[in-house]
Order: sequence, then C-alpha cells, then structure tokens
Amino acid sequence: MYALPYEILSHFPTETDHENYLDCPAEVAPRRILLIDDNEVYTAILAEVILMRGFELQVIHDHSDIDYFCKAEFDLAIVDYDLGRTNGERVAELLYSTLGPLPIILISDTSKTISNRGLIPEVHDFVHKSVGVEVVLESALDALDWWVFNENKKYL
Repeated sequence: MYALPYEILSHFPTETDHENYLDCPAEVAPRRILLIDDNEVYTAILAEVILMRGFELQVIHDHSDIDYFCKAEFDLAIVDYDLGRTNGERVAELLYSTLGPLPIILISDTSKTISNRGLIPEVHDFVHKSVGVEVVLESALDALDWWVFNENKKYL
C-alpha cells in the first residue's frame, strides 16, 4: 500500500473544511452529439463507441425527422453525406440555420471525395466511414475541440 505525500493530501477537501469544496472541479455535463445517418447498422456501431466514451447521443435515421430535433441543443453533429433524397450539405445548412453555429462533420461510405476547401462553411471536415468508427469519432472530437478553442478566443 502506498501513502500519498502530505502536500497532496492537504489539497483534498474534508467534511469540515467547506472552503476547500470550492476547489473541487464542477460537474461537467456530457457533450451532446447529433448523429444523422440512414445506415442503421453503421449508426449502431458508431453509437456504441460514442456512448462508451460518455457522450449523450441522439440518432436520426430519416432526414424527415430533422425538424423535430432542431429544437434541441447539440455540441456537435455527425451527418452522413448520402441521405437518400437529400445530402449532408443541405442538412448541415438546415442545422446551421436552426441550431446556430456548431461543428459539423460529414461522413460517407461512397468513393466520393470532397476537399475541405470545397465544403460549405458550416462543415468542418469530411471523413470516409471506411477509416473506422474510432477515427470518425476522433475526427469529430477534433472538430469540437477546434470549435471550442475558436469560440473561446472571441472572449479573450
């Protein structure tokens, strides 16, 4: 059994030392992710990884349900590019116009290639599903980190 040095122990709050409770980190609400994809098998796999990482998740399989969810607040959107009668860029524009600015990445399992410069301003990145769900999620979280950093720079 290992003992912690006194200096470290002295920083932990005790029940009688109420002032030290202010030093404890506040509980942070989990990030909310919106996943829009008509491929139910892929979304089930990606959803499992997202939920295991501790995020809240809302999944939409049919783009006609988007209007209902545009009343909620999300920190990040992952949108499939190929959604039947519409595409991910149109959905990104709709999300941006109804939810306001938020990081959005497009994903696709087709051989379509879109350079990041060719994306509409609302879309942060384009990622192929073939790279795997972990890489897709990491790309999305990178977009979120970039977004949070740039949003906070406004207030510095």
